[in-house]
Amino acid sequence: MTTILITGSEGVIGQSLVNYFHTHHPDVRLIRISLSNSNNPEIITGDLNDRSVVKKIFNEQPIDYVIHTAAFPYGKAGFDQPYTVFENDTGILMNILHEAQTIKKFIYLSSVLVYESSTTVPFTEDQTEHIPPPQSPYGLAKFFGEKAIQLFSKQTNIPYTIWRAYNVVSPRERLQSGGGHVFMDFYHKLFVEQAPSITIHGSGQQVRCFTWVEDLVQGIVDHLTHEKTNNQIINIGNNEPITLLELMEMLLMIGKEKKLLPADYQPEIVTGSAFHGIDSAVRLPSNKKIIDLLNWKASTNVPSCFENFISQKATYDHE
Repeated sequence: MTTILITGSEGVIGQSLVNYFHTHHPDVRLIRISLSNSNNPEIITGDLNDRSVVKKIFNEQPIDYVIHTAAFPYGKAGFDQPYTVFENDTGILMNILHEAQTIKKFIYLSSVLVYESSTTVPFTEDQTEHIPPPQSPYGLAKFFGEKAIQLFSKQTNIPYTIWRAYNVVSPRERLQSGGGHVFMDFYHKLFVEQAPSITIHGSGQQVRCFTWVEDLVQGIVDHLTHEKTNNQIINIGNNEPITLLELMEMLLMIGKEKKLLPADYQPEIVTGSAFHGIDSAVRLPSNKKIIDLLNWKASTNVPSCFENFISQKATYDHE
């Protein structure tokens, strides 16, 4: 039986990975890590920042693959504590790599944030070899992680796949104090507060791409053992561009169509405020490599992505 360790399994993306395995690959044995006690036999209680905990897991479990998604939640708190983000994310990764000397493959969830310093769009995977490193603690931690994994593979001959995801949308997402992912901030203002005015950082013309979480996990899991993904860095997601103002209007329209918002609700949009992080004008990744290599495309477009998000959000908020 194949055994897979999923770090960050109790997080937004991790829970979707677990569900996808249970539904489509029930013969796989999963190992999950949680800081909280659980009666679930898949879950081991422990802190991956503790090297002894990680060592014990690998000594006692016959792990074949690692899917590493554990990371500090994206939000203002992380920008206010940049060293904490970097220490947490790189420390956990190094603990895992130190013990993962006999696995078959290492899967790493990176991010479009590694392209923060790029001035050329669309972002291609090779750009990070020629541009300055990211400036944000999140982007820098992901960039460090990619380099660490490549060195690990060079020394151990253990293959890896690095997936660079962008703006993953999940109904499991929670509002971060002080602000987090823009779609969650918009959702809270529109659907929870029904605020009379909504502030958008910058001009509102910033271009972003959004990926439905189920598309992401399908791409990762279904290509887990695919040899074409060995030792590859691959952008993954829906690269359909949308501005922040367009996103706001789309959420408003969906809410009214589903009768979740009053038909006459039209908040004032205020632009121009400063963003607490790195606010790139355009974040548009290229999907050419994943199409050429794997013939993979996200199956959910932006409108359907946010229709799914809004339809399912209340269910997860009451869990």
